[in-house]
Amino acid sequence: MKMKKVIGIGGIFFKAEDPAKLKAWYEDNLGIHEIFRWQDAESRSPRFTAWNVFHETSPVFVMTKKPYVINYCVENLDELLGDLKKEGVRVSEKTETDDSGKFGYAIDPDGNKVILWEPSRKDSEIPQTNSDRVTGLGGVFFKSDDPKKLNDWYSQHIGLVITEWGSSFQWIDPNDKNAKVPASTAWSIFSSDTDYFNPSQKPFMFNYRVKNLPGLLKALEAGGTEIAGELQEFSYGKFGWVVDPEGNKIELWEPKDDGF
Repeated sequence: MKMKKVIGIGGIFFKAEDPAKLKAWYEDNLGIHEIFRWQDAESRSPRFTAWNVFHETSPVFVMTKKPYVINYCVENLDELLGDLKKEGVRVSEKTETDDSGKFGYAIDPDGNKVILWEPSRKDSEIPQTNSDRVTGLGGVFFKSDDPKKLNDWYSQHIGLVITEWGSSFQWIDPNDKNAKVPASTAWSIFSSDTDYFNPSQKPFMFNYRVKNLPGLLKALEAGGTEIAGELQEFSYGKFGWVVDPEGNKIELWEPKDDGF
């Protein structure tokens, strides 16, 4: 049986003209503190997804011209990089290590830098975070000139299981003691001509899980945040959209019940 390559989203990073100011806005308005804690749906091992805003000159964006980078949590970095190199994928020649684990990267056909991270097993050192607004990462979405081709690449080389809706990462919310089934983070590629990211002109959009969407939208609007469109409700929850101070569109999702 082939080794599972990716076990979750390890991080989402994007550029800002004033990173400190934008991070303060996210913390004050959405309660985001740079870490989303979760547990592996199968092993229940503690994990986390890093969230951060960087200046465009940051080394994070070396090897890509895109204003965002997605980090994928993997089981065995050396083995994966070796497989990718054999498959003709452009990868980092060396790995880097810090207290959180080992890192390498690959470049996908659209020029996106794909950070690959094998976490250390120091579970007790995972930061404790909780928010009364944003409770988790609901989705990562980005544009492509050829979504089918890029989906096929991520399926073949990174090991994502992709359907017509994209891929889904299952996890357990460590802050919900009553959680009976895994929650999910969606991963999806959109056509470059989509209007779903409007009014943002950026080629990416992130979705954040929230507790009380109607109340949050009212509070954000009262505080001067731009609201993009009307609240919508579907069988899997409520959705709303806002725009941050640097023009990034944010999707806010209040899941309807367990299983999402």
